[in-house]
Amino acid sequence: MCKRCSMSGSAAPTIVLSSSTMNGLAVLRLAVALSGSRQGLQERDHLLAERARQFQVVLDRARDRGEHPPDALGVVDHILAPMYIRVLSGAGSLTPDCVDGLVDRLL
Repeated sequence: MCKRCSMSGSAAPTIVLSSSTMNGLAVLRLAVALSGSRQGLQERDHLLAERARQFQVVLDRARDRGEHPPDALGVVDHILAPMYIRVLSGAGSLTPDCVDGLVDRLL
């Protein structure tokens, strides 16, 4: 199975698209709003660590299949960061095709 297929055809879109739900968007906005405080920074770090952990499960499965996936931080930087900006700024809908495009560019 190709690297792109394992990332886009797995839990990755679910992890990513969860940020575009009402609850996911509220969490992102709250993390941004509180980022000026120490507790807010800790919550932001917790949110990003949880997302990285979720992706690490997907990446470990790919590695177990003999693939060479990027590290979790690369996924956060190249997939989550552009998505979060898109969601927070209201710059268009976040669709599975959009997520697949981000995965394609990373891999």
